[in-house]
Formats: sequence, C-alpha cells, structure tokens
Amino acid sequence: MSTEIQTESDLRVKYIRGERENMDVEMMEDSKQAEPHSEKKPPALRRSSFRMFTVSLGVLYLLILTGFVIRYFLENTEKHKLSIFSEQLETKFNNLSNSYNQSQNEVKQLQDQITGEKTIQLNAVC
Repeated sequence: MSTEIQTESDLRVKYIRGERENMDVEMMEDSKQAEPHSEKKPPALRRSSFRMFTVSLGVLYLLILTGFVIRYFLENTEKHKLSIFSEQLETKFNNLSNSYNQSQNEVKQLQDQITGEKTIQLNAVC
C-alpha cells in the first residue's frame, strides 16, 4: 500500500513538473522499485558528489605521495652531504694527529739533545 501511495505522489510530482510520460510504464517501473536502495544508478547530484569525493581523495593521495617522495630525496641528499662532511672531518683529524705525533717526536729529540748536552757539560765541569 505504501508503494501505491508513493507511486501516485511520484506521478503527481512528475505531472506538475511538466514531465508527461506514459503513465502505465511509470506505474510499472515504480512498482518494481519497492526498496529505495535498489536503484541501479544514483541520481545525478549524488553521482557528482561521489565523483567529487573520489577526485578529492585521489588528489589528496597524490599530494601525500609527492610529500613522501620529496622527503625521501631530501633525506638522501642530506645524508650524502653529511657523509662528505664526515669524510672531510676524518681527513682533517688524521692530518692533525699526524702533525701532533711529529711535533711530539721533535720535542722528544730536542729534550734528548738538551739532556745529552747537560751530561757533557757536567762531565767537563767535574
């Protein structure tokens, strides 16, 4: 009974809007659609909102993916720069440690020379 009332109201609305179609065909189509969710195609407004929603999700997905890619490449360039900087620091450290060792050896040789000269002078004085 509710479907009959619904079909009659649909016919009145369609008639008021100026849509004149075969009433028998409409009555048969409306009686077949007992459930409101059994439509094959949703109305145009609903389809356009779904389309807008899917396009928005697609754009959001692409933006997130682009952010990840950019971050990955920036991290790799930063790691590369840091590794180069680390290598430069290691070579400077090695150069400084070598020069320190050389200066320590020179100081030791000078101390040996000074102690050797002192022993010679002490032996000469005695």
